[in-house]
Amino acid sequence: MKKLTILFLLVFGIINQLSAHNLWLETDATGTIGKTQQVHVYYGEYTYNYYEKVDENFKDVDDFDLWLVAPNGDKTKLEPVAGNQRYTAEFTPDQNGSYTIILESTRNNVVDWREYDLGILKPNFYASTSIAIGNPGKTEATISNQPKLFIKDNSSGGYQAENQVNLTVLFNGKPVAKQEVIVTIADQWTKTVTTNENGKTTFNLPWSGQYVLEVIYTEEQSGSFQGTDFEAIRHTATYTIQANK
Repeated sequence: MKKLTILFLLVFGIINQLSAHNLWLETDATGTIGKTQQVHVYYGEYTYNYYEKVDENFKDVDDFDLWLVAPNGDKTKLEPVAGNQRYTAEFTPDQNGSYTIILESTRNNVVDWREYDLGILKPNFYASTSIAIGNPGKTEATISNQPKLFIKDNSSGGYQAENQVNLTVLFNGKPVAKQEVIVTIADQWTKTVTTNENGKTTFNLPWSGQYVLEVIYTEEQSGSFQGTDFEAIRHTATYTIQANK
């Protein structure tokens, strides 16, 4: 048992260094006009219930921007407040429809992962989720200036267990074909699906609960950030789905 524990810690440590860590958002899937809605930002390993503390490793990615996109397309910057293991922001919806929350963390230091055959990379993180207010089928958030890597939910409503999810993966606003999407839930369950030639993929939600989807896209573009050269840009995006019973 001791050997297994040590092996797990070694593997987890390698995964951690390889940036299996993600930023993701959590909020209620539905809301009401005039009622305050909270949005939480986490960093860690969702499927392993591992959450970094704000005053520790979370500092590596905490220089992020958090945006609220209303159903009519209005975009507002939210001001998150630090807690112990998360940041929290609030807003009060004033119209029916589907709101979208978007996080962008692109001011992160260059990392040297040559020992893992990944090269010297500039890591960028993105996260998003949708919130249905009133009758979301009437109005879907119009998102301009999307993050470079974006998981677009093609439904404007909420989800139930066993519903089918229909997504498009976009990079620079264009569909990404043959892109892996990792679907996770917080009990070490994962499923990998792949986009078609139009950047779309569909899958069913087997249970109720919260799912975090992850996409990693490496942009073969060299450059320099804060005086440090990099060989490519590693973009990681997550999208959070709540499936009700």
